[in-house]
Amino acid sequence: MAKANKSSDVGVDELEESYKRKIDLALQRQGIRGKAREKLVRWREEGMRQICPKPEPLFWLQEHAWKSLYRSLRVAAVFAVCATDKHPDAVTELYTEIGRLMEPFRGRRTKPEISGILAETVKLREKGWSWLKIAQRLCPDRNPNHSCDKKCADRIRVAAQRLAKAK
Repeated sequence: MAKANKSSDVGVDELEESYKRKIDLALQRQGIRGKAREKLVRWREEGMRQICPKPEPLFWLQEHAWKSLYRSLRVAAVFAVCATDKHPDAVTELYTEIGRLMEPFRGRRTKPEISGILAETVKLREKGWSWLKIAQRLCPDRNPNHSCDKKCADRIRVAAQRLAKAK
């Protein structure tokens, strides 16, 4: 365990040196002023080992994952600030992309019964089956008193499209 910890310390040291060099380059530019400059100076002083505490709602997240995420975001922000002379919207674009990556899950969760049939749904859809035919074949609610309709087809379609979007 001590050896693994030592190697990660070396990695953090190397990351911190390159991070500080990048900040120094940014601070030499006259275009970086005001709050951006103040933040870079503070980040340089704090270094890569100074990690803000993991927020309480993330109690389930492992500490090393939080540190890695925090460092990665900070390095990305420094690179974005350094790119603002050639790309003035670099920081905004970075945060927009981060927001897009972290988009919240929307809508109701898919029922486990629907999740279980998605692989088969994809195969049938590739064969050209309509959503209604797929629902009539795979609907988890099938029984003698249930006839699949647009509602069933839509439920399966939405789940399949959400899966396809996630890939």
